[in-house]
Amino acid sequence: MTTQLQPLLSNKDTTAIATRDNGDDKTVLPLLKTIERLNELATAKLGEIVRKHSSGEKGWQGYEEAEIIAARALLDRSNARITR
Repeated sequence: MTTQLQPLLSNKDTTAIATRDNGDDKTVLPLLKTIERLNELATAKLGEIVRKHSSGEKGWQGYEEAEIIAARALLDRSNARITR
């Protein structure tokens, strides 16, 4: 998945803003801009899955109905926040 996202994000966007030392592990915190872009990409993909599954498009029927309902509710909730 990382290789798919690399062309969509510039190198500047993926630069870490800080590192947190958790003993042996260092956690790299991404820029807010990177997180926002990943959120946009995930929302777009989720919308595509819901639309194509709901239209009965071949190859998009492998999802459980409960997953589609939950995804639709999540998208509706995020859309309600945007339109307010």
